[in-house]
Amino acid sequence: MGRVTIQLRQPAALGTGVRKAGVQQTLSYLPGTVLRGALAARWIAEHNAPTVTNPRREEFVRLFEGDVVFGPLLPPDAVPMPRSCWVHKYESEPGCRLWIDEATGAPTPAARACPHCGEPVQRASGELTTIRDGRLAAATRTVEDTHVAIDEEDRAKDGELFTRRRLGCGQSFHGYVNGPAGDVDLAVSLGEILWLGGRRSTSGRARLHHDPAGAPRSLEMVDSQTLVLRLASPGIFVNELGQPQPAPGGGELSDALGLHATVVRRWTRWTTISGWHVASGLPKPAEAAVSPGGTYWVRCGDTPAPDALRGLAARGLGLRRIEGYGALLPGPDSVLAGLLPATDIVEAR
Repeated sequence: MGRVTIQLRQPAALGTGVRKAGVQQTLSYLPGTVLRGALAARWIAEHNAPTVTNPRREEFVRLFEGDVVFGPLLPPDAVPMPRSCWVHKYESEPGCRLWIDEATGAPTPAARACPHCGEPVQRASGELTTIRDGRLAAATRTVEDTHVAIDEEDRAKDGELFTRRRLGCGQSFHGYVNGPAGDVDLAVSLGEILWLGGRRSTSGRARLHHDPAGAPRSLEMVDSQTLVLRLASPGIFVNELGQPQPAPGGGELSDALGLHATVVRRWTRWTTISGWHVASGLPKPAEAAVSPGGTYWVRCGDTPAPDALRGLAARGLGLRRIEGYGALLPGPDSVLAGLLPATDIVEAR
């Protein structure tokens, strides 16, 4: 277990797989899959592909297919704005609340308007957000490169350009890698210098720092038996038939907390995730997932134990957790300190 810090030494291309109006977008954070893939690539470079004839294959499987969980890395003091929050559709006025959070007991804004200035408000969509100069602002900086579009025969297309956005260099991102201490230490020691994302011949160089003493904070509660869960990364949840569903099942929650627990209210929206498997060199299947910022009220049969809450914060929820999916935001005295009103939340201790 430990806290990981990544500082970009070059712009990083973290493509979303979606191109709109000739613009290739980039993710605004570093998914756990990116860190996991970069470390796996370093292992393969040092020890060759983990085929059945590789004597160190078991080590690769243990580090990258076992119990080590690579969580998402976010900018300092930034979170995916929870779907339970209402924010101004346009510029807010001085004195307006930056958001109204239904998950902490606040009522839904009447007529979907700010109670202070009367301007329209809308649900947050999970965008990565921080507070700058007293206002909500984008948490990361991007750079753009414009190129001539290329056809199937590598020839320039007349009159067609496309733009690629990348995360700007010099930015830092923080997150957690959880699992057996020896495996975590071995995985993150594979490279102080890593190459992240796509187009690594010209971008993606980064420096990694690992703090073994770092650990995720606990989770937040609105009362002694009502837990608030907020997704820091996409969550993949399925029912007993393997069909996508918008919330974690009560069985998973009950097992993780050691008592009866069920989702009683949710604020979510769908997204689609895909990716690339470094070891096999094949694309991963696209899956339906709940987007970052998804928020759940979980009602517990009794007060959860502090150790159970910290364990759930480290474990996450849903499928493919070792790749960073289903990661949960910690309590209000850490990342959420500036973004959620402390008077509305009581942290379980």
